[in-house]
Amino acid sequence: MLGLGANIAMSDRLFSLNDISDLSLYLKNGVGVTAAQWDDSSGNANHATQATAGDQAVVTRGGLNFELDEEDHYDLGSEITIATNQGFTLFVVVQLESIGANATILAKASSAHFFEFMAGGDNIRIRLGGGASANAVIEPDTTGLFAADAKFLLTVVRQSGGTGAIDAYKDGEQLVQDAQVANPGDAEYSIVGARNSAGSEDRFLDGIIYELAFYEKQLSDLEIADAHSYLLDKHKIV
Repeated sequence: MLGLGANIAMSDRLFSLNDISDLSLYLKNGVGVTAAQWDDSSGNANHATQATAGDQAVVTRGGLNFELDEEDHYDLGSEITIATNQGFTLFVVVQLESIGANATILAKASSAHFFEFMAGGDNIRIRLGGGASANAVIEPDTTGLFAADAKFLLTVVRQSGGTGAIDAYKDGEQLVQDAQVANPGDAEYSIVGARNSAGSEDRFLDGIIYELAFYEKQLSDLEIADAHSYLLDKHKIV
């Protein structure tokens, strides 16, 4: 039994999010992070950069602390593109500092596509391609899930094919949703921490991103469980 336990512990230590295929963007905690650039650890060199000092977040505990009133945000080196009916998976370890306004995690260089926490901290929304009504609003049946000043792991999985149904998890537990407008449309992301094109950004994030990983596929249940175990342990989220 002692030998078995040692093998399990070693396996846990060796696991990496890079072990899962189709990793498109990986902003890894404590790796290549400065105020001007957070290196992409996926191997795609899709770094998040901000050349304007006034729009740079502050390096905080291995991540970046975005300030709403300073309009902090970063541009990706290349746009992440998800086709219609293609699945995707997002993991983000985040701590919101305020929930009074919509707060964007990822967006396209226009208002057409974005992923955000909605004002009040009770819902999340994903805007996909397919017209003005293409909002997948994730409304958990419990209020106050995304409170300010609490670090948590949020996982969002868009299923491949069909209606594009979206599953969401907080701290490894799947959220029961009151309602959702599923959407199989395309998705494009090129900005971290804000939405809209250069010079007209809005819906800025007010909080800390500790780690972010985006996969261009719907991960399997086992892959999701492995990633949850890794991130929850790494960031001491219980």
